[in-house]
Amino acid sequence: ILEFGSVIGMSFSSYELEKVTHTNAGQFIKIINKAKEWELVEDDERTLYIKFVHEIILEIFKHRAEDNIYCYYEKLEKCLKEITPGNYMRRARYCVLMRELTRANILYLMELFQEIRNNNVVFEDLENEALVLMDDHIRAYYYLLKKAYLLYLEKKYIDAIDTLDRIPASYNPILLAERDLLKSRCLSKSIDKQERELAVTLLERYKENTQINEEVDLWERLMTSLITAYYHSGKKSKAKFLEEDVL
Repeated sequence: ILEFGSVIGMSFSSYELEKVTHTNAGQFIKIINKAKEWELVEDDERTLYIKFVHEIILEIFKHRAEDNIYCYYEKLEKCLKEITPGNYMRRARYCVLMRELTRANILYLMELFQEIRNNNVVFEDLENEALVLMDDHIRAYYYLLKKAYLLYLEKKYIDAIDTLDRIPASYNPILLAERDLLKSRCLSKSIDKQERELAVTLLERYKENTQINEEVDLWERLMTSLITAYYHSGKKSKAKFLEEDVL
């Protein structure tokens, strides 16, 4: 358990560690309490996490974890995907450590767009960290979707759609889903009935898409937008049915 904790860092969430090690709550508490008795870890009152009492202790357990380090990274990324699926940045960093750069790029992109949705900007340090890993093909996608997001925030929906239409279908399905999600939101703002219908059509294809369903945060955003698109196109019964299904 403490080997996993050392891979996470100087401090770690007991909930996350319990889940990633598949330890039942009672047994986990016993192990952590014993580690406290031996003065290996202590409560971090500032963060409500558990932390190693000294960096030397951390390094001892990190050294012990080295033989299985890629297994630890993989299990941590999978655990985060399950318990905090929108924590794209940490998941991306674990993928980088596993040298799974294609997956890391997708997760970094999702984190960058999440920052735009939450803050209307992308933090420069995060953007630079992500861009270093991207090839020209992925960078082209990023710059186009970023531009479309900023146009959307400025309520320039037609310009945003024109920008999104420049993204070809050659990208990973998850990245295409992010494109279609934003495009549907732009179309839903239109007074034209056909465009509102297109907003529905764009999203309905993702209802049973197993690859998208694995990314819970993305799937929930897609379905929430589809519910809105149903309402905007006058399909209230479908909207209510999907609401009940999603909830």
